Amino acid sequence: MSDLALSATGRVTFPGAGDVFEKMCAHLEEHIDLRRDGSTARAETADVRIDFSWRRETFEIVARAADDASMVAVREMVVSHLREFGGEAAGKVDWTGAALTAAAPKRSYRRLTVTGVADITPHMRRLTLAGDDLAVFARGGVHLRLLLPHTPGADVGEPVITDADRMIWPQEAEQPQVRVYTIRRIDVAAGTLAIDFLLHGEDDHCPGAGFARRARAGDRLAVYGPVGRDVPPARRYVLAGDETALPMIARMLEEMPAEARAEVLLECDGPDDELVLAAPGNATIRWVHRRPAPAPASAALEAAFRALPIAGPAEDIYVIFAAEAAAARRVRGYLRADLGLPVARYMSAGFWDA
Repeated sequence: MSDLALSATGRVTFPGAGDVFEKMCAHLEEHIDLRRDGSTARAETADVRIDFSWRRETFEIVARAADDASMVAVREMVVSHLREFGGEAAGKVDWTGAALTAAAPKRSYRRLTVTGVADITPHMRRLTLAGDDLAVFARGGVHLRLLLPHTPGADVGEPVITDADRMIWPQEAEQPQVRVYTIRRIDVAAGTLAIDFLLHGEDDHCPGAGFARRARAGDRLAVYGPVGRDVPPARRYVLAGDETALPMIARMLEEMPAEARAEVLLECDGPDDELVLAAPGNATIRWVHRRPAPAPASAALEAAFRALPIAGPAEDIYVIFAAEAAAARRVRGYLRADLGLPVARYMSAGFWDA
């Protein structure tokens, strides 16, 4: 794990702190390593560690991070989840320490216009988006938050962004729907970026897919970010994911050094959903088809992943598994308990819930 030199403490008092603690634990456990003991819990990645607890109606957070940008990201994540699970009062955290003095620039907000729509598989649509001053999205994370209008064809307004990196929308404006997506490609000079959308689910439950289905040149949306963390260097990469992780894994393969060794497992519905991916010469890519099983019921990816020989010195390997949340939780336990990998050498993330 990185040297977590920065530390900050946050406290907030509100009714129902215990219920929010339970919801926070359940949510984080689907995405990152989390261990709990009664009314205390610890969540950690390679760059951050968050200890949180509750007593009576007070919720306390102790955040540690390797750098300013990671500390800002932790603060964003904690406050957004507290507000989501406990309402507006739960998000009014009183921070002391590094969180107040972090010098990292705030996330950047841009309004973009759809300039291209292309179906790259029967279930994947790529939107090309154009806007000004996109250089900030070329570093510091491969994901961003999409801010999508509720009404098809509507524009997204301009929020006020506070010192705590919180977006406040004018009362008369319709607050957009927010989803996290991978920047598949970015061309700073041309002022464009591309995002691949999996066309799945009903529009009401999958607003990103709904926006992509209806998208036409000239449609507007906004983005905020970047978010995510850098992948550490390794001699060998093991990358596994379903279609929701395909844009991230495809971009990682394109940006890997030529000498990198990678073993890649990708799950999709069938042969028509496979893509030709650019990759280093030492990469092997295997597609796993789940048909006729539906996505939530398919165990093909997890079974193929567990059959891989993941062994050797931990510092030589980095593992990613990204798919349905319950599968990611099981794989996280397998990597940690069965294989003994330290948290800095893997990421097992739930990209969607069944």
